[in-house]
Amino acid sequence: MALIRVPGQPFDAPRWPRQRPPGASVSSRLHAATPVTEVIMATKVRVNLANSLELLELPGVSPQQAEAILRFRNEHGPIQDAEQLAGILGGGVPREGLVEQADFSPADATAPEAPGA
Repeated sequence: MALIRVPGQPFDAPRWPRQRPPGASVSSRLHAATPVTEVIMATKVRVNLANSLELLELPGVSPQQAEAILRFRNEHGPIQDAEQLAGILGGGVPREGLVEQADFSPADATAPEAPGA
């Protein structure tokens, strides 16, 4: 899940230069002054290119399952579809939301050759 600032939401931007209270860091003051609205991003996770942190954005995937996906890809190559992914995750039926969030495009191992190369 990604966090973004949504237009139209309150935003208290700091005015520079501003004196900091002793012991206060710039980042703590910025985070305190900036409200954040949590929004679910509509982007898909490219299962055959994602790292372990990106795989955790798939619905219901644990850190151990993300590592299992990476091991499978290293040993067997790209994951073909949601059913194969469900088998890797330990279930026979794809979880709800998994099909909508996962992109099973093959990994781009190498760039295509230029014409005439």
